[in-house]
Amino acid sequence: MKRLLLLEDDAALSDLPARFLSDYQILRASTVVDAMSCLERGKALDAAIIDFWLVEGTAIPVLDALRYDYPQVPVIVISGGNQSFSPELTEAFSVLSRADLFLHKPFRREDLLRALQTVL
Repeated sequence: MKRLLLLEDDAALSDLPARFLSDYQILRASTVVDAMSCLERGKALDAAIIDFWLVEGTAIPVLDALRYDYPQVPVIVISGGNQSFSPELTEAFSVLSRADLFLHKPFRREDLLRALQTVL
C-alpha cells in the first residue's frame, strides 16, 4: 500500500482526500510541526499532498524539507488561495517551491486520483 503525507489544517477538508484515497495509507498532519514530525519519523513516503495556506501561515517549510531532504517524494500542492492571494498566485508560489503538481480547491475525487497517477 502506498503511503501519503496529507497536510491540511481544515478538519472538514482533510477527511475528503482521506476518503477519496482509501487505497492509500494516509499520514495526516494539520500543522507544519505535525508534518515535519511525520517526515522526521523516517517512514518512507510515496507522495505528499500539501495545503499551501495554513492557519499558521504557509506550508513552505514542509515543501522545502520535502525538496531538500526527500527529493524523490513527489508533491501535490492543493489550495483555493486565501484572503490576500488568488489560487493562481498560490499556484505560482507552489511552482517556485518546486511542487510537482497543483490542484485548485475544490477538486473532485477524479482530479485527485489523476494527479496522484501523474506523479506516481
